[in-house]
Amino acid sequence: DVRNQRKVMLSTRGGRMILKEKDVERELPLTDLNDIDEALPPGDANWSVTGRAFASYLEGNVKNFSLGFRFDVARTTFEHEFKLFAEGNFLQDRLLKEEQVRRRDFAFGTSYRYNAPLRLSCDLTEDCYINRFAGFNYRSITGTGLTYFPVREPDARFSVSTAVTYVIEDLLNKAEDRRYFGARARSEFDGWAEQRTFHFRAFAEVLFDFEETKNITATFEALFEVKVFTYFTLGIS
Repeated sequence: DVRNQRKVMLSTRGGRMILKEKDVERELPLTDLNDIDEALPPGDANWSVTGRAFASYLEGNVKNFSLGFRFDVARTTFEHEFKLFAEGNFLQDRLLKEEQVRRRDFAFGTSYRYNAPLRLSCDLTEDCYINRFAGFNYRSITGTGLTYFPVREPDARFSVSTAVTYVIEDLLNKAEDRRYFGARARSEFDGWAEQRTFHFRAFAEVLFDFEETKNITATFEALFEVKVFTYFTLGIS
């Protein structure tokens, strides 16, 4: 079958088909070969779990020290992609002459993608951000839209996407909470080289607020990683 293939010698003898595997022969009448289903199965689900920890220190007129983490869990098949992520800074101190600023910010979310024909996919995402330093208890962003893949190869993926978003912000200091519709534009590139020893990822996103047109949030991230000791990577972002 498709998943468990074996190498055999194929021949005919007296109107019958002979399959020879090592020292074993099987005879099959041609009349037995009917109702052959040539459709490929969708494939087994592929699970992946990755984790990353980082530390940084900045010396200058502002001293900045931080520790953080990132976890990703993904389940992918030929047609469906399901992902969970969590990330955050569990320690970030900015040592100023006037005072010390201590920051904590976390994010977690999930996404579902249906890979449609013509290099398109339908996406549904839910992201939640917790960052008191930014003036809110939490911000929830729900989005749905389409993604187009100019490049979708095993070792290279480039995508551009647009989505409609609904944002809920629980603001600090008894300020009036906000609920509004918006839009999101996103571009992402993932590439691997040298049998996936090197990995490069670039990500850019712009969020638009339909209530306050001047309120635009832009995010850019680049990551370069090198695989070491089979299961680990060293990287800079």
